[in-house]
Amino acid sequence: MKMFENIRAAALTLAFAGVLSGPAGADGPRLVGAGTTAEQPFPFSLALELSDRARSTLGDRGEQIVVAAAYYGNPTPEGSEHANEVGQIGLGREEVQVPAEPGDVEITGSGIEADSLQWVEGELMVNVNVYSARLSSNDNLIRCDFIDGPLAVVSSKPVTLRCALIEENMETEWKP
Repeated sequence: MKMFENIRAAALTLAFAGVLSGPAGADGPRLVGAGTTAEQPFPFSLALELSDRARSTLGDRGEQIVVAAAYYGNPTPEGSEHANEVGQIGLGREEVQVPAEPGDVEITGSGIEADSLQWVEGELMVNVNVYSARLSSNDNLIRCDFIDGPLAVVSSKPVTLRCALIEENMETEWKP
């Protein structure tokens, strides 16, 4: 049974990441699917947009922004004993802290715990939340769109997330 689990985990990883295009060499690491490397098989990009007030206030306060990605999936029958309190397999987290300015944010996918992939069946999922880094306040200062969906969809093209000060009462959107 353990051999089947190992083969299944390897197949899931390769199926999601794509087929290796060749060995590493002088040209760099081997490529795994479009825009990925063997070292970073699950990257995706976000485009952050800030309201004028958010950009001004955060800039004046020397504040930064955190983009937090949490990876998860549904358990295999064998993996159900490893599921969390909401019945999912947690696959790890990754946080990136960036200046409080509009722009692109690259998430490497390095937060995925590869050993846990053997317990996942179906699509890998990602939940992305954006908040202030709390450098100038103990409270979060911004409200942003968020992502909760298939990692394959999120990684297929950059997703735009809008942010505004909480007091601006911006209506957030669930993406991808």
